[in-house]
Amino acid sequence: MRVSILIVTKKRKAELAQTLRILERYIDKSIHEVLVFDDASTDNTSDLIAVFDWVIWERSNKGLGASLARNKLYKNAKN
Repeated sequence: MRVSILIVTKKRKAELAQTLRILERYIDKSIHEVLVFDDASTDNTSDLIAVFDWVIWERSNKGLGASLARNKLYKNAKN
């Protein structure tokens, strides 16, 4: 079963780092995908996400809100 994991974040760099480290350990990246949307964070969240080269991510310079950000991720999900 293929799964897309969609994560919207804003100024939660530490929590996101922990989540991505856990996912890195437990998911099969060859069949699952992780998409992250950084909703205009000001805590260098995008720098953190870039370290996880298997994560598909997008950043907005202007806060879109959780619903619009989630919709953008959903449209980009393959699974």
